[in-house]
Amino acid sequence: MFAAYLKLLMPFVVVLPGICAAVIFPSLERSDQAYPMMMSLLPNGLLGLTFAALIAAIISSLASMTNSISTIFTIDVYRNLSSKEVSEASLVKIGRNVAWISVLIAVICAKPLLGSMESAFQYIQNFTGFFTPGILVIFLVALFWNRATTLSVLIAAITSLVLSFLIFLFAPDLPFIHRMAIVFLFSGLMCFITVQFQRAKIHNNAIFLNDINFVTSKSFNVNTIVIVGLLVIFYFLLW
Repeated sequence: MFAAYLKLLMPFVVVLPGICAAVIFPSLERSDQAYPMMMSLLPNGLLGLTFAALIAAIISSLASMTNSISTIFTIDVYRNLSSKEVSEASLVKIGRNVAWISVLIAVICAKPLLGSMESAFQYIQNFTGFFTPGILVIFLVALFWNRATTLSVLIAAITSLVLSFLIFLFAPDLPFIHRMAIVFLFSGLMCFITVQFQRAKIHNNAIFLNDINFVTSKSFNVNTIVIVGLLVIFYFLLW
């Protein structure tokens, strides 16, 4: 719950520097200059600390992403598709190669985008929205539907990517949040239809939620209500 309370500060952490920059530098030509200009106001010691924290956050995110990419490729793709037994040493070597290749691809893809977009954050949210609806469908059916099959969730993932791309091409003015909602509904529908065509039965290794006790303590319930209430108030005031 403590982490949830800390998460409430994120809108202020993200929004306030931009608001301060708009007040202090009203003649700022480009919005992406807000953070560099605000950084110029920091004293030397605090500036170094802020820069170190920024670099640490970037390196941490990069390390986790490259580790995820190499692990998924080596364990879920390469080892499963390989016709012979693969040693651990070979998997480590392949994982390292996949990691630096993925970083190289990211650099190549990012190069044309530098300085050509109004908001890097919105760009990231826009294109991660190609995948997140399908991922959410997979996550939900894996937890709450014991008839879901491998093919059905694969169809949901493919639907998410293809439909997102088509909407992006033919309805570019549609807000990406609305696009993600539409794609989520269609991906879920395709998952359901696929299961019906397969006439899938209940899996023996499925998670049965009836056997799990979801009862929470009174303090947890009270804090949950407080956090949700504060979120509603914050977003109502800052909308």
